[in-house]
Amino acid sequence: MKQLAAGELVGCISVAFREAVRLPNEAGIVLAVRRRDAQVLFLPSLRSLWVRLEHLMPAARARPEPAVAGVALRLSALLKLVPARSLEVAASPVGLQVKLVVSGAVSLESLERIRESGARGLKVLPEGMSRLGLVCEMPIGA
Repeated sequence: MKQLAAGELVGCISVAFREAVRLPNEAGIVLAVRRRDAQVLFLPSLRSLWVRLEHLMPAARARPEPAVAGVALRLSALLKLVPARSLEVAASPVGLQVKLVVSGAVSLESLERIRESGARGLKVLPEGMSRLGLVCEMPIGA
């Protein structure tokens, strides 16, 4: 399998792992990659788990449900717009509240692309000496 990167869509092929953590056959987004495992945010349950790389498959083979696939693709695109260190996602009345923590500078063009991606209420907040928090609402079905 090719090397995974943050923002890629994946599925878990290990039935034993899915049963052990009570995870239905859901698509997920890679949040971080280490040598032998990756942190994956599974949708629509919004559970973030570390999964061994050999248990993951590309999303093209995972075939997420259409409603989930749309949200997953939008989150994936959002992760690729800025050099995010971490991603937090929570349910909100509008859809999903997304918080990206970014190290270093964020260009005005990147902020404009985030706004154009359908994110609403984009806020840029300080997250320490050299990090920014980008918080926005992402409507589901929009």
